[in-house]
Amino acid sequence: MSRNDGFVTAANLPLAQLIAVAGHIEDPSILVQGICNGCDKIQVGDEANFVLVPGSTLVDTIAERPRERVVVRRGLPLPALPPVRVPAADGMS
Repeated sequence: MSRNDGFVTAANLPLAQLIAVAGHIEDPSILVQGICNGCDKIQVGDEANFVLVPGSTLVDTIAERPRERVVVRRGLPLPALPPVRVPAADGMS
């Protein structure tokens, strides 16, 4: 399995579906509207809800799915949750 093989389990099917659909959308604002509740731009006063994840490129970040992240809700970072133990994809952990 290669390092960038992000589609290992059935849990990743929604991501694969989103990427497949996104590849056929020519207008980026339509894609942004689809994932941002109809908004396609940022304006002063908008709620700031987002997740920051480490990664050198978007492709690597999607493929690597880093567990480290900062969640920001209404402009304020949320406290970090304790790490969750995730079983191996092959059930051997």
